[in-house]
Amino acid sequence: MKHAITLMASSDITPGKFSEFKLLLEELVKHCEDTEPGTLAYNYYLNLEETELLSVETFENSDAVIFHALNYSSFAEKISELVTMRKITVCGNCTQQLLDVLAEYDLDVLHFADGFARVAK
Repeated sequence: MKHAITLMASSDITPGKFSEFKLLLEELVKHCEDTEPGTLAYNYYLNLEETELLSVETFENSDAVIFHALNYSSFAEKISELVTMRKITVCGNCTQQLLDVLAEYDLDVLHFADGFARVAK
């Protein structure tokens, strides 16, 4: 997993839009699972009030993240009506090309130092 890239994106859900967002999220997750072999993990977490969202997404490498960004684009406009993204944290040794693709967002970039990953059984 030394070349894997993890994105953590924090967002606020637009008041009164949670139900609509939840339906779109289910569609998005299924779409990504079916069409993105380089996406290793794609998980969303909500606070107890269902007003804040954290996505934690792990990809094989920078190219897989770029593919996801292009693949996600058909959902982007509708999602932007339902959530406001605050920040994306990029974890891993990503390429400059990936940083260029994500340049429109408020980014924190953390380079891989050391560690390992186990796959849950």
